[in-house]
Amino acid sequence: MRISRVTPYGTAFGYNKEANEKLNSKLEKTKNHKDVAKIYLEANKFCMKTEDYMRECERKGDTKTVEDLTEFFVSMKVALADAVDNTFPKLNYWMKEYNSYRVEADSLLKKSPDNYDHWVVCMRDALETSGDDVDEDVEVSSKPSDNNKPPLAPKAKENEVSNLVELYSPNRWSPIGLDSLGGMEELKKEVTDKVIFPIRNPELAKIDEVEYGKRYPRGLLFYGPPGCGKTYTVEALSQELKLPLVKLKVGKAGSCYTNQTSINYEKAFDYAAKLAKEKDAPVLFFIDEMDGLVKNRDKDSSPEDLKQLGTLLGLIETARDRGIIVIGATNKYDIVDEAIKARFDSQIYVGLPDEKSRAEILKVSLSSRTKGLALAESPEKLQSIASITKGFPNRALCILTDKAALLAREDGRRDISVEDYINVVADNQNLKVKESNYQSKTSAPTIGFRK
Repeated sequence: MRISRVTPYGTAFGYNKEANEKLNSKLEKTKNHKDVAKIYLEANKFCMKTEDYMRECERKGDTKTVEDLTEFFVSMKVALADAVDNTFPKLNYWMKEYNSYRVEADSLLKKSPDNYDHWVVCMRDALETSGDDVDEDVEVSSKPSDNNKPPLAPKAKENEVSNLVELYSPNRWSPIGLDSLGGMEELKKEVTDKVIFPIRNPELAKIDEVEYGKRYPRGLLFYGPPGCGKTYTVEALSQELKLPLVKLKVGKAGSCYTNQTSINYEKAFDYAAKLAKEKDAPVLFFIDEMDGLVKNRDKDSSPEDLKQLGTLLGLIETARDRGIIVIGATNKYDIVDEAIKARFDSQIYVGLPDEKSRAEILKVSLSSRTKGLALAESPEKLQSIASITKGFPNRALCILTDKAALLAREDGRRDISVEDYINVVADNQNLKVKESNYQSKTSAPTIGFRK
């Protein structure tokens, strides 16, 4: 395996050709399985060439080509490593390849934690997964195991679930509860009735269940334009209820290997159920960008796609009985599978804020800055800003506030003014969102901002 001397992360690993040189030499000289060895030799040379090309593209900043090649390259490399390990176990090829990618991936993530979907990390995880059938109690050794498959490092097994989910931890910018949401009154009312009330009032909720059949939902689905507060609302709900929030790492849960995506879903839900049992309280389980996981089934859907969908359907169906409240979010409601939608008791449209809500959002954003308090406490001035920000989603309003604050700071560190907003709104029309692109074509919005 060749590892480039120059990477975009500033880490130099140099060349590590030992494993591949030994493999190529062995394959060229072998007399047994000669035809198979020839295929393996060509495959390995092709993998090395592809990896060199990907690293060169990465160095040049051509991330699109790297992304296009990643799944193909990872699949071929892992298949080759497994095949070689079974045919020529004395080479210990799989373990050498796994350790090499693991060292690079761990170093990369240490420097850039958000790069969990980088191809090197994907390669490490794919090789790790390919050894999942190994006895966990066997210690790592430089010698091949009796089953011709090197065991996994214990550390990799322990971190397996943490690669799939993230336990939400608020920071200074996080919401402290539903009061952190500017406007969105209908949304707050819906969430309070469906989720907060039954959890805070279990005895009354039990009466409602007996008398009216009302239970807290197994799931909520938020949909609508990007930047309108879907994720922020989930975080606010978690803080309001003081409940754990588990976020599925969508980029890590999906896998190109048969059954692995379904297994990852099950592991993630098992983690949430275990946490709920430990806390003796419900756990919020958040799946963002659901359209990327569960597109509508059609004639092009593969058996693996259908299997993954079936697994997720069953997990959402039984979530409530395991103490899990599933919350999904999507910007592309119409392409989410209909069966998945049906598993969510409430499907809530979160649209662009109306003028009153925009004023509330601006007030919340300004109130966290001492130089914005005077403007935040002036309803008339807030209203004048709200009137010129039609079409801007929640996130864009916060960005406009940041930009207006910067203008005030550069101009003698004065208070933020209406004029600052007028200037930044004129310069940032690209932040507007066309709401009709995100509304459902099959059903009218059920809740959210209204004009």
